[in-house]
Amino acid sequence: MADAEVFVGLTIEGSFDPDIVTSKLGLVPTHQARKGEFMSPRSARVATTSVWSIDSASTVDADTIEPHLEWMLDLIEPRAQALSALVAEDAFAYADCYWASVGRSGGPWVAPESMGRLAALNLPLVVSFYATDDVDEGSSSTDR
Repeated sequence: MADAEVFVGLTIEGSFDPDIVTSKLGLVPTHQARKGEFMSPRSARVATTSVWSIDSASTVDADTIEPHLEWMLDLIEPRAQALSALVAEDAFAYADCYWASVGRSGGPWVAPESMGRLAALNLPLVVSFYATDDVDEGSSSTDR
């Protein structure tokens, strides 16, 4: 088992119909919720804003951020104009990184090229860190 679980996605929030985002981007979301509806069938949480997201969790098998980030950027860059139009219509978009590890050390390392690509899309990068009890004695943060 690797010492980090990582995935990256594009999240868009705002007052919109998620089906319109799907149509404009030409992508099927990993998750979506309409404002005022339950976040998911198993959740008691109600969405305070509409959310549309797509992520690399089931597509990219890597325990570092770069392959996940590259997947997301390669997917979104050809749709930059549609994304900009959505943001201009009062939506907020950002790159969202999930990072779960035993917390020994380290964290995401984002290459300057990827930072430039994010900047060109006007996408901030949000990294959410989660601690886990899973420990693999055979690996360390220096293995990356």
